[in-house]
Amino acid sequence: MTAPDTAMAVPQGTNEPIPRAVIAALAMVAAADWLLYGEPQPGISIALFFVALALAVAWTNAATLTLRTGLVGSVPLALALLPGLENPGLLPFLFAAGGTAVFALAASGRFHGAPAERATQLAGLIVLGPFRLIPDAIHARAIWRRRLVGRLSVGQTAASILPVILFAVFMALFAKANPVFDRWLAALDISALLSRLDAVRFVFWFLAASFAWAFIRARREPVRKRIANPAAAPDPARTPVPGTLLGVSIVLRSLLAFNLLFAVQTALDLAYLWGGLALPDGITHAEYAHRGAYPLVVVALLSAAFVLVAMRPGGDADRAPAIRVLVLVWIGQNVLLVVSSVLRLDLYIEAYSLTVLRVAAFIWMGLVAAGLVLIVVRILFARSNAWLIGANALTLIVTLYATCFVNWPYVIARYNVDHSFEIAHEGPSLDAHYLYILGPQTIPVLEAFVARLDGKPFRKRELAETYAGRLRDGFANSRNGWRRWSLRDQRLADYLSGEPDGKAGLGDR
Repeated sequence: MTAPDTAMAVPQGTNEPIPRAVIAALAMVAAADWLLYGEPQPGISIALFFVALALAVAWTNAATLTLRTGLVGSVPLALALLPGLENPGLLPFLFAAGGTAVFALAASGRFHGAPAERATQLAGLIVLGPFRLIPDAIHARAIWRRRLVGRLSVGQTAASILPVILFAVFMALFAKANPVFDRWLAALDISALLSRLDAVRFVFWFLAASFAWAFIRARREPVRKRIANPAAAPDPARTPVPGTLLGVSIVLRSLLAFNLLFAVQTALDLAYLWGGLALPDGITHAEYAHRGAYPLVVVALLSAAFVLVAMRPGGDADRAPAIRVLVLVWIGQNVLLVVSSVLRLDLYIEAYSLTVLRVAAFIWMGLVAAGLVLIVVRILFARSNAWLIGANALTLIVTLYATCFVNWPYVIARYNVDHSFEIAHEGPSLDAHYLYILGPQTIPVLEAFVARLDGKPFRKRELAETYAGRLRDGFANSRNGWRRWSLRDQRLADYLSGEPDGKAGLGDR
């Protein structure tokens, strides 16, 4: 890498005393300290930090930023910031970082190429970018030393120090001549400022600088060509699978055996889960559902991996009609397995209530089913494995993005209340403590639960009322400062201020 491409190095011929990137990084450290340091529950401050980071990136890359690249980067950035406004958390933070990374690469004119290459650029910036600060600083220091050593004479050195001395003299004279100025200087308590600096804060500054530096000096590393003549190189997609491992005969026999085995499992699920057939003595539907929910998803993932290895585009197995039919049938059975896993999990939830992990399991099973369907599409339309990976990645991103806007604590609490023994007169008793653990967003549900049991001698009513009161107090104490604001918390605050008695009902949120 040459000096002009170096992160902190000033290009030859520039008159810039301090590079823009350094100024922008220092500004982002100050912004991070103001918005995030010492904030146990940051809210809108996270989105504001990424907005400031995007502005710093735009200012640093003013020479290469155009209207087109600005629009290309601004749209993903705006969409990526929305989850953080709704409810800050790890996932919204990752989306905000990804959107800012797209903006940084677009602003620097380096966000182009195939989708896989762009994904590599984004991953490299987010994962490896924060580790560039120290190497870039060391390299920049060496460059500046080479430029300055031998150039400063004694007179030049004195000339560089003279303005500092004169500045101090002028300040002392102004303080002597102007009582207001003297009072200003006296009000500056240097010891108080120094007392606020500690090792933890310095570490935070360093981490903030390292994180911001990755975006401010986003750059794409050159991709080294592994072959001199790409046209003469073999196409990996057309490389035949070794016959000793996964030849056509082996794949055919394997698929026949797999289909028969899966048919037995599918028949059992159709009989016991869908048909309502009585289970053997000693086995309950809850146990049957719980034992099979997660292992069957693993089976589907292993099946998908086998298909990807055996059905390489252009290979002998991919061109065999019998194998293609068996693969499609087998994938269909895998989809049924995933659907059965969803039903098993649903039965288990009916017996033991809904939790965050079980919601995550539902989402995971849906993603597995979507991945299996995409494999079918890849086979039928002769798509590449790269297309399949990209389609699955897009499905994952869209799904996770959508989940950021769902108030899961409220959804889980409402489901558990509606299906509790106290309300539905069947199913499990309400675990009020778990709703308390989910946090303040369950307050409306707990208070509606108390209202619906008004006058009934349920101990859970008193317990839910106690937990709702604790959550109210905790939420009121946690909303000190605008940095913690979020749309979700604002909606809850509106509910609490508008319905202090908690009898508003559940309603749609």
